[in-house]
Amino acid sequence: RLHHLVGERQAALARFAELKRVLRRALALEPLPETLELYRAIAAAKDVPRRTGEPALVLPARPPLIGRKRELSELEKLGTPSVLLLGDPGVGKTRLAEAAARSQPGPIVLRATEAASPTPLYPVAATLRAMLGDPAARERIQKVAPPWRREAARLAPELEPDSRVESVREETRSRFHEGLLRVLCAASGPHAILLFDDVQWLDASSVELLQHCVRRARALEVRVFMTARPIELRATPAASLIDALEREGLSTTLRVEPLSKSDVTALLRAVGDRSTALAEPLLAATGGNPLFILETLKSLAATGRLLHEEAGFRLRDPDAELALPRGVRSAVVEQVERLGPKVLRLAEALALAGVESSLDDLTGATGLPAFDAVDALERGLDAGLFARGTAGVRFQHDLLSRALAERIGEERRRLIHGKLADALAARAASAARVAEH
Repeated sequence: RLHHLVGERQAALARFAELKRVLRRALALEPLPETLELYRAIAAAKDVPRRTGEPALVLPARPPLIGRKRELSELEKLGTPSVLLLGDPGVGKTRLAEAAARSQPGPIVLRATEAASPTPLYPVAATLRAMLGDPAARERIQKVAPPWRREAARLAPELEPDSRVESVREETRSRFHEGLLRVLCAASGPHAILLFDDVQWLDASSVELLQHCVRRARALEVRVFMTARPIELRATPAASLIDALEREGLSTTLRVEPLSKSDVTALLRAVGDRSTALAEPLLAATGGNPLFILETLKSLAATGRLLHEEAGFRLRDPDAELALPRGVRSAVVEQVERLGPKVLRLAEALALAGVESSLDDLTGATGLPAFDAVDALERGLDAGLFARGTAGVRFQHDLLSRALAERIGEERRRLIHGKLADALAARAASAARVAEH
């Protein structure tokens, strides 16, 4: 329905076919009659039947890139063969890399995932097979010298279906990497751009290939972009490589920050909001994360809290606090959980403290030994979760505090508040602060 409403008729039909196969394979069921009715209407290019009470707001499938002029300008000036775009999930790192590439048919994206990280070179194999499904890319690949194609065929035998493919040995490893690189560059066309997306999930073999790509980039006139999340990147094979490349002047790190208020205003205008009165509350609720802003708008529309009027977007209850969608809250909490249970306990105490707090107060509320609390604080500071203030420690973004506070259960909440009250009373804090807990 949403694909069709934004004019993507073929994508809507393809999605129906895909989900029909999944439904049949997983549950041995056919689509419901109303789903079939919707499919037939789209296939016949008729108006889509609307459900009663369906929200009128339809956001574009791919909103324009907003608020990244500074980053794009910096990327143009950088002289290193590789660039790491570092930022939180949803902040727009991949979109920025694609915009900076400015190449046709676009960058070759090697997308790493957490689920596939145990499989050596999985993102490379997946990309090669996807390229072979594109007739134009396949034609360019066929122009690569046969010895290099045969090397790449060790990973994707489809490249040379009639040849006998041998396994990679230690002494042929460098040639194997060169073959993969040359095939990837050929598929991209002149002045190739390779985008290694989410390098924190790269396996050791893929990191080895990434290193080869960067070191050969200038000779082959290729540029390498990388994206990563700061919390997950820490202590991974990719992190060690990036540190080494930066020391050698072969890579530069560019931090992709959340949107400012003026950027949020521009984003709202881009998705059809004339008034932009929601810019400030959305900024406060989402920390300026573009993906979280869009997800919050979708959630508000789906629950009937967002009205799309001629004058612009309006909340049905303007005095109510903007609730974080479940997906946004889960994504934020997941980031903290990856830092370990000690950091999570410290973060939960800080979230319920509600203000900048000293480590002594927080330690008393967590039950952690003093050195464990210090380790958790330092880990959170390194990852960009916490920031130092004048009177202690605070969250880097209010979004982190809200997401954590909303997921704490009642019994745990009561326990932490009681511990915070005890810690504050023990150091003779103001009666008002103790009473809050």
